[in-house]
Amino acid sequence: MYEIIIVSYTHYYKGKHTNLGGPAQHLARYLGDRAYCVWQPIPIGKSQWVYALLKVRDIFLVLLKHRPAKVFIGVEAINALLGRLLGYHRVVYWNMDYSSNRGILWSFLDKLAIKYADEVWVLKDRGVSKQRVVTIGCWFNEIKKLPLSEIDNRGIVYIGLLEDMQGVGLLLEAFREMSDTRLTIIGTGKDENKYKKSADWRVRFTGILSDEEAQEIMCRNAFGWAVYHPDNPTIKTTLPTKPMTYMSCGLVVIDKLPVNFDNLEERREEALRCAKKYDWSNIFSFIERRFM
Repeated sequence: MYEIIIVSYTHYYKGKHTNLGGPAQHLARYLGDRAYCVWQPIPIGKSQWVYALLKVRDIFLVLLKHRPAKVFIGVEAINALLGRLLGYHRVVYWNMDYSSNRGILWSFLDKLAIKYADEVWVLKDRGVSKQRVVTIGCWFNEIKKLPLSEIDNRGIVYIGLLEDMQGVGLLLEAFREMSDTRLTIIGTGKDENKYKKSADWRVRFTGILSDEEAQEIMCRNAFGWAVYHPDNPTIKTTLPTKPMTYMSCGLVVIDKLPVNFDNLEERREEALRCAKKYDWSNIFSFIERRFM
């Protein structure tokens, strides 16, 4: 019997697994062979009808692939409810994104999952019963940082989905007005071709990279872009992963305009101090005490 089973989605694009892993993927890495994982592939940039059909597929994936375990951790309400229906003794509902505007069905499933789960993990306080805040972290101690003298002090990095709601359009628009700067964009998405056509020669698109390749690029630069589109509905309901990803590599986070390039050394040191507190091994250490 496994200690823990984790059921969660994972992003795919054009048949390839992306490096857009969330907290569930990091928990799986932390637990190693103590956990059994059921990953539900989600393609990027598809219609809502496609996603609805995939939810039906996901139910069958769990029914077919689940294994005996002491604890069932389900990311999203429907996965947590499946854990309870399958008779697991201890069920955790891991809620990554809460919004009161996601429709009647989603709200109904969310309330059911909270009612029937033994614990509810949230990225930030929701004020619900049985909740535990499990925030965003990083593998701080495993990332090789470079000294300030070896980085591009006018280099900017973006990592994530390439679509307007993530702020990539805002980034390219602002970047055109910046002098003596370079930009690296890591990731892929539905608006990728549009961005490539509008970008100038200073912009490099890498596509999908491994975590190690992405970290190497980030560590060679100075700034990370985390300005989202103002109409992005998820910013108020979840905790973005980009700022912590950037800070763990020593990047100064750009979260507002205009961009401030001053006091790099001081701001870089502050970013590293902040990220060091949130190593995943510290965040997940409660699991040994509570479940094992």
